[in-house]
Amino acid sequence: MSRANAIRAFLVLPSLLFLTLGLRELLVRGGPGQARTIVSRTGFSPGDSQDAIVLLQEAAARLPPGAEVRVLRPDQRSSVGVLYAVAVGQMPWQVVLSPDAPKQAAYLVVFHGTEAGKGFTVIWRGAEGTILRRE
Repeated sequence: MSRANAIRAFLVLPSLLFLTLGLRELLVRGGPGQARTIVSRTGFSPGDSQDAIVLLQEAAARLPPGAEVRVLRPDQRSSVGVLYAVAVGQMPWQVVLSPDAPKQAAYLVVFHGTEAGKGFTVIWRGAEGTILRRE
């Protein structure tokens, strides 16, 4: 084997290996296509994150600008702080109240919750959660 062929093999074989690994990863993640959200194709449990983003985008589209909103997650109260931080970014035209603020919000966005509490009207309900308006 000549020196030129050895250099060529040294450059081509790793390239083919990385191409094969890249194609394998593409197929494992579902192939090319439109992702539902930015976290749809991450390897970090995209289910909850994706549902939260879809719910908050729905709320941002349905609620009026300047509306005071509180985001709740009844099944995991410990993660409401992270959900609040995401809501601030996903709902730029609404006022998202912090979880520990004493002020009552005019609207509630309930992640993975479907029950309308007393004094609330359901605006929208989906698999991701419910959007409620205070009566």
